[in-house]
Amino acid sequence: MRNRDEIMRKTFIALLLVLSTQAVADTTDEKLDLILKKLAELSAKYDKLFEGAEAVQSLISGGLFGLDEDDEANPALDKEIDGLLNGILGDEKPQTQKVKMDLSGNDFLEVVNWSATDGGKNLAALGTVIKINLTIRNKSNKKIALVDGSYEITDKLGQNIMRLGIDSDLNIGSNETYSQIGAYDAGMQFSGDMKRLLTINPNLIEFNFDLDQILFDDGTKLTFD
Repeated sequence: MRNRDEIMRKTFIALLLVLSTQAVADTTDEKLDLILKKLAELSAKYDKLFEGAEAVQSLISGGLFGLDEDDEANPALDKEIDGLLNGILGDEKPQTQKVKMDLSGNDFLEVVNWSATDGGKNLAALGTVIKINLTIRNKSNKKIALVDGSYEITDKLGQNIMRLGIDSDLNIGSNETYSQIGAYDAGMQFSGDMKRLLTINPNLIEFNFDLDQILFDDGTKLTFD
């Protein structure tokens, strides 16, 4: 028999999701009506959950947060409720979220290996050519499809060494790595001194990710202030 505490728990989560959606997504009246209709249908299907004081007591007594030892799970019902939670706004496209909290590109990406070598000079270069090889890792729990941003390379005192663009088409899964290789003309640099990468102690280098936007494979897009 389906444990009523577990169903009540998931239904309560669905109700919280509705309230959250109304607060942060500026949902239209029609959309709210649709959400409430879906919840009403779910409530009607399992109306026994809402009959009598026993169900209320079950909610208060701790069943909200988990199953008792003798409870039985119902995967089919779990799937239906999870589907409601995941698709309650299913006909809308993923929304762009503007990050206003203390998040930065460093919370999603990190440099795990790098090297810089002297590429010499050539007729097309104004100065020494520096060849840079970077390996970065996706620290997030989602696959990253695209980014718009730059690496900021400094020393431990914060002195600027160079700034260079991040390849846009990363397409890296969670905890996966991506390698970027480029050659840069030191004679074309207006700020910093990239030639320091050839001689400085690698432990004194810091890489920061200055991102404007990041797009995940599931369609979620974050825009950074």
